[in-house]
Amino acid sequence: MLRSWTRLDNLAISVVLSVLVSGVATALCAAIVHARTDARAANCLNNPLFLYHWLLNYQSEHGHPPPAVMFDSEGRPMHSWRAVVWAYGSPEFAARYDFSEPWNSPANLAAAQPVPVDLWCHNSQNSPACSTNYAAILDGDRCSLDSAGQGGPNKRRIVIVEVPDSTILWTEPRDVTLEEIARFPPPHDPGGLAAVFSDGSYRRLSIQEILAPEILDHWTRHLKAARAKKSPDR
Repeated sequence: MLRSWTRLDNLAISVVLSVLVSGVATALCAAIVHARTDARAANCLNNPLFLYHWLLNYQSEHGHPPPAVMFDSEGRPMHSWRAVVWAYGSPEFAARYDFSEPWNSPANLAAAQPVPVDLWCHNSQNSPACSTNYAAILDGDRCSLDSAGQGGPNKRRIVIVEVPDSTILWTEPRDVTLEEIARFPPPHDPGGLAAVFSDGSYRRLSIQEILAPEILDHWTRHLKAARAKKSPDR
């Protein structure tokens, strides 16, 4: 004997459908968030390659990498190497930015906006506007930029490193020291911080790997040798 359809049956079906729709929506949202996170992570790893590309272009034309900081005739810091090399790849930026004025003049601060998408990491949400997440490494008067374009697979040296939650404005003549790297907050990506090496390769490294004695010792010895070659009288 068939029973009649009741409101209770309608309610039960509505509940089941609601649960199914909610589950599908939750799964879709989780998939979208995961995909966006993966995309941001890939961008954070790949972005510094554009900076490294223009760094090599500058080096090819001038015969040497740019200084980490451009100074004026009175020894005042004026511009970052990032602004110098980016002008090679962006005629629009080069036309707006005035290298005769300091980086923080009103005109140049306006010219630096917005920060190029290739110079910041989308996973670093705590960085202020116009900041960059990529910097050279400084050790006294030595700079990792001097290693650009040198070394094979067994002699790679870090040239550019990711700076999590950076407060460095991208045209600001400021980079990071080994001491500052040791105080970095935990990387947003579980694989570590993006790093570009002197042979053009790139991968993620933990803070401990960046500061590993074997990496730093080889890097420091190379830069000392490069400096001695440039100044044999010292």
